[in-house]
Amino acid sequence: MIRCYFIFLLLWLGLNSYGQDKTVDLPYSQLTKEQWQEDFHALYDSLRTNHLNLYHFTPKTVFDQKYHAIFNEIAKLSNEQILLRYKQFVSLAGDGHTMLSDPGDFHRYPLDFFIFGKQVILIQSEAKYKQALGLQLLSINNFPITQIRDSLNSIIDHGESKTYLLKQQTDRLGVYEYLSAFGFISNRDSAVFEFQDGKKTIELKVAAIPAHQSVDWQWAFRPLPLFLENGMEPSTPIAHKSIRSDTYYINFAGYPSWEDFEKITTTIYDSLNHQKARKIIIDMRLNGGGNFDKGLKLMLPLFLNYNALHPGTSYYVLIGRRTFSAGMSNAVHFKDCLNAILVGEPTGARPNGYQEIKWFKLPNSKLEVSCSLLFYSFQQKIQMVSYPIKQ
Repeated sequence: MIRCYFIFLLLWLGLNSYGQDKTVDLPYSQLTKEQWQEDFHALYDSLRTNHLNLYHFTPKTVFDQKYHAIFNEIAKLSNEQILLRYKQFVSLAGDGHTMLSDPGDFHRYPLDFFIFGKQVILIQSEAKYKQALGLQLLSINNFPITQIRDSLNSIIDHGESKTYLLKQQTDRLGVYEYLSAFGFISNRDSAVFEFQDGKKTIELKVAAIPAHQSVDWQWAFRPLPLFLENGMEPSTPIAHKSIRSDTYYINFAGYPSWEDFEKITTTIYDSLNHQKARKIIIDMRLNGGGNFDKGLKLMLPLFLNYNALHPGTSYYVLIGRRTFSAGMSNAVHFKDCLNAILVGEPTGARPNGYQEIKWFKLPNSKLEVSCSLLFYSFQQKIQMVSYPIKQ
């Protein structure tokens, strides 16, 4: 209960937690090498000035060595390679809230992967590439996927959880500019993706599309599990319904406006009381962050009030590698205050880590960079327990 009382003290602080990457459309392509160097100096200076504890993961000596090496290397690099070096430098901070935004003119391949064990599996694609759905990716342009993943690791923050690393690898696996800067792809409109299909392999020539272009995704499996019925980024951030006579399901995937959030929680509360549910499932596998204050002020009191009327209600919080930032924070709040059981794989964010970001722009490229302002400790002794999920 002491932990729960502490949580409610946060309600008066008005602190927001944002964990979603931003994208920007900026005129960086015309910069001179001197301007890139000016921006790089501004980048490091801003991180040192604003981050709560920049050297918590990587020592200052390593930061300084990397800074001088990249600064001197900029003169002979392409714009894509400079952006890659910036990304590698920022990743030294080791936390997912310290990041460099991707420019708005980046491109991606309309393929979406998920890492199961050591295999990279295609789970979504544009319709024209659906023959490879469910298959294991072996290589891109004859470069083994293991080599590509090793390279991508250099632009990922390693201070978060192991599952965060897996998600970030697949997020970047389809970005043309990163693959090109590493030397894996030279032709944006014709990259060869090789897949294992039983005892044979198949190759698909895939063209990149603008990063923000919508895709009519085809899935590798049907029917879709409940939490994916509205896609990986559902337009309705909180969906809910009764799934059994004694069980109520809430897909808490994001944070709507305060007004909408309050309306949704009122509807959920009325539905729970009407059904008299004894088991409540809060699915946070798609919750990548937002304002955890909303979860504390609106959703948690809903459940506490329901508990007062229906003691003995069981709570289950579903988590995974996409559960990050405010999503992770609220999952721990539910665990501490509702005695909820966490079900799934470890969250992308560590229970104890850096959050609360501040954004700043680099003077010439106008690229946006963020850094962490606060450190939260949600668990004194980190203990992750995973239970299998039946879909």
